[in-house]
Amino acid sequence: MKRLFIICILSLLIACSAVVSEAPSPSFIPSRYETIPRPTASPETIELFVPTATPEPTATPEPTATPTPEPTGLCGARYPGAFSETPVLTEDSYSDSGFSVTITRYDDNYEICRNLVVYYVADVYIQDIERFRTAAAVDFSSDDIDYVKNIAKQNNAMLAISGDYFNFKDNKYVNKGLVIRNGVLYRDTFDTNHDLCVLYRDGTLKTFDVGTFTVEEIIAQDPWQVWQFGPALFDENGKPKEKDQFNSSLGGIHPRCAIGYYEPGHYCFVVVDGRDGDYSLGADFWELAPIMKKLGCTVAYNLDGGQSAQIEFNGKTRNKSGGGRMIGDIIFFCAEEGFSPYEE
Repeated sequence: MKRLFIICILSLLIACSAVVSEAPSPSFIPSRYETIPRPTASPETIELFVPTATPEPTATPEPTATPTPEPTGLCGARYPGAFSETPVLTEDSYSDSGFSVTITRYDDNYEICRNLVVYYVADVYIQDIERFRTAAAVDFSSDDIDYVKNIAKQNNAMLAISGDYFNFKDNKYVNKGLVIRNGVLYRDTFDTNHDLCVLYRDGTLKTFDVGTFTVEEIIAQDPWQVWQFGPALFDENGKPKEKDQFNSSLGGIHPRCAIGYYEPGHYCFVVVDGRDGDYSLGADFWELAPIMKKLGCTVAYNLDGGQSAQIEFNGKTRNKSGGGRMIGDIIFFCAEEGFSPYEE
């Protein structure tokens, strides 16, 4: 019994000890004046704005200039001032991208000629040989003739010069002589009385004295223009011929017309006024040749002169003595398409 009592006492002590250990410590009991904080919600995550550095502006590259294409053609880039991108017309000149001409009057003042002489020079540059044209009064198969100014107008020519009167007839020769115009062969007969002048497709101009060529040789080289009137004014060394070297029966002091050559693409045409003692008397071959040399030509050839000798520019006759006789053909150059000296 006593033993049972002891066991009950011990069990009671153990139970009280457990209750005391589960009770809160006095230091954790809040006083009556303290506010028990309410639990706060977890703060939202805020993304901070971190400014990024402004990038350095990249320099705009300088535009690369498109290179100007190198001019092509007979003259290439050798004469940059001779041509213009758009047509330019003045009283004495015209130029476009492939053709230009300047008209100049010269007074000889007895420097070369023994008489009073006035002559006009058309200084011509072309890039394309097809700008160097010839035309007949009707066509190169006919005997028709007309005035230079009329043939020029029919072909809308900015510049026109009397040709070699290819269809001239008299008792000495009837429709003789080699005729090749604008690359077309119209007549292949041989004329033993006249020197030959040939303009090739590459722009080269050459003259041949009678007896120094054959028709077959000339045709085989595919020429662009061929004239047979003459005479050639320079010898084979490019020097003016002496008085007794000219192969022509048409000497004497007269109005003259001649073609001169510098290099491919660069030519000149000379018209000497004449038969007017108070203004200009005219020139003989041995006076015309030094005039062409003075101009710097390396080749020179006489075309039909006398009353035929005429130069037309921009629809007007520039010399005084020409235009008095109808002729078979002209040499001419046109302005760019759409630019006409004959517009109404």
